Amino acid sequence: MCFNCRAGQTSLCPNGALLGRDADGGFADYLVAPRSHVFPLPDAIDNQTAPLIQVVTVCLHAHRLVNTFPGQSVVVWAWV
Repeated sequence: MCFNCRAGQTSLCPNGALLGRDADGGFADYLVAPRSHVFPLPDAIDNQTAPLIQVVTVCLHAHRLVNTFPGQSVVVWAWV
């Protein structure tokens, strides 16, 4: 395991690849993914809401890494 993997930052692993970013397949009808990367969603989460979960969790993760307080402004900057 590399330094990033040992630190729990598997998305930064120089030997890995994220579907849709480093490897094709994010918009495929079918794809093969490791079982550890698949999370079943409750039926209460509809197909229009489900894709937003990843976006919200990235923002939540960033929020937990910095000290923000009510009333402060933040910028979410995404690049492709």
